[in-house]
Amino acid sequence: MVHYRRAEFFDVENLVDFQIKFLREAEAIDEEVSSDLLEESLTKYFTVHLQNGEFIAWFAVEDDLVVASSGVSFSTVPPSFGNISGEEAYIMNMYTLPRARRKV
Repeated sequence: MVHYRRAEFFDVENLVDFQIKFLREAEAIDEEVSSDLLEESLTKYFTVHLQNGEFIAWFAVEDDLVVASSGVSFSTVPPSFGNISGEEAYIMNMYTLPRARRKV
């Protein structure tokens, strides 16, 4: 059975792993291409932005294994007539392991 939980600081490694899986699939990047620099940058990003609330993420977990992730990034842009606060949210990082897709 699948359950859902919000990502915490200790989940940074999972967030990095799922983001790299997503990017490899979305951009057709071969497994042979090194992701070391990207892993380092993502680790820094998630560490900082999870703590300051500018990024939140959720996991789908099945039998203690994370099978899907999602994230929302928050930012502020110059206000406009349509967005007086200037606050925006961007849904991103939606990824499900291939073995867990199309299940419900």
